[in-house]
Amino acid sequence: MCLSALTTRARLHAEACRAQLRRQSHDPGYENVATLHHQPIVHSVHCSPVAPGIFESSVVISDANRFRAVAIRFERSKGLWKVTALQIG
Repeated sequence: MCLSALTTRARLHAEACRAQLRRQSHDPGYENVATLHHQPIVHSVHCSPVAPGIFESSVVISDANRFRAVAIRFERSKGLWKVTALQIG
């Protein structure tokens, strides 16, 4: 249930970022504004059950310069989801 909410949140965030980029590209007022920080864009999120109470996820994100992959392992312990492994490439 928690992973489903995370996937939905990442998808909605990615859609909001794409909508903002579309607005910026069509609004002449944005041409004179320098961007100090580019918001990363989430391109994909995949979740797989490994065992009961254990899920592994992969996320592909990009910023202005490059793409990155993120691998995350979630384990349920005492009713809470914990990240037990995180790798950013």
